[in-house]
Amino acid sequence: MITKTASLIKDRIKAGDNDYQIAASLDLSTAYVKQVRVKLGFAPKPRKRGRKMGPLDESRTELARKMKEDGATYLQIGNKFGVSRARADQILNPDKHRARIYLHKALNDGEIRKPKTCQWCKSDQNIEAHHTDYAKPLAVKWLCRKCHTKATWKKE
Repeated sequence: MITKTASLIKDRIKAGDNDYQIAASLDLSTAYVKQVRVKLGFAPKPRKRGRKMGPLDESRTELARKMKEDGATYLQIGNKFGVSRARADQILNPDKHRARIYLHKALNDGEIRKPKTCQWCKSDQNIEAHHTDYAKPLAVKWLCRKCHTKATWKKE
């Protein structure tokens, strides 16, 4: 016999909601939702687990650097090592990654504020931070996406 709660969970699973969404909407624990999911025969989706390409794995990092020098994209490098394109970028550009993290922490802590307009064209659409020097993570230009693309690809 299926309880009313289990029936509600079943309907939400069929709708495509994940365990966290179901638990929040029905005011239940995620552990309980997972138990009911298994009892109803809905196995949890297996997590994709690629091979890790961590900073301690020097031989693989060097191989990735060589691939980048030979013209491979971050997507190609990520696919080769079982990580995302973004993770490949983080591993190959640790200074850039550290600067982004430091900037996001400063924004979240209220140390700095993101302006509402682009510093170049005064647009208020899609404002992003542009680092000119990753050693100075809080020294950024706040640009719209269009100006940021121009600044990134500008030959100096």
